[in-house]
Amino acid sequence: MEEKCWYRKGLRFSCQQCGRCCRDDGEYTEVYITREDIQVMAAHQDLFPHQFRRRHVTSSDKFLVLKSKAGTCCMLKAGQCRIYPVRPKQCRTWPFWPENLSRRAWYGVVRKRCPGVGQGQRYTVEDITTIIRTAGSVP
Repeated sequence: MEEKCWYRKGLRFSCQQCGRCCRDDGEYTEVYITREDIQVMAAHQDLFPHQFRRRHVTSSDKFLVLKSKAGTCCMLKAGQCRIYPVRPKQCRTWPFWPENLSRRAWYGVVRKRCPGVGQGQRYTVEDITTIIRTAGSVP
């Protein structure tokens, strides 16, 4: 029980837009997307969804995935996300993924990867639960 509640006073996080989460690292290697994500990202780039999909999307098993170039998300350019305002759910919900919310993961691999951990806004347990719920079926 304690492990689930270790962050009962909340967690601080503020995206630093450093692009580190956009690079392959161990088990973090793919950005899973939905058809809805494709619609929004395509519109943001003034493309039709089929054009966006042809240029930037591949498949991994049964999932849609943003292409990676040399271990970096294809949407990262000069260290900045080209689609940040409309980034996929997986990106919007980082770092509040269930697998990241153990004390060990949060203060280990997550903090090492992300300079925004411990910075800025304090997210309550309720905020974090809502974020996880909105992620839906993102693998």
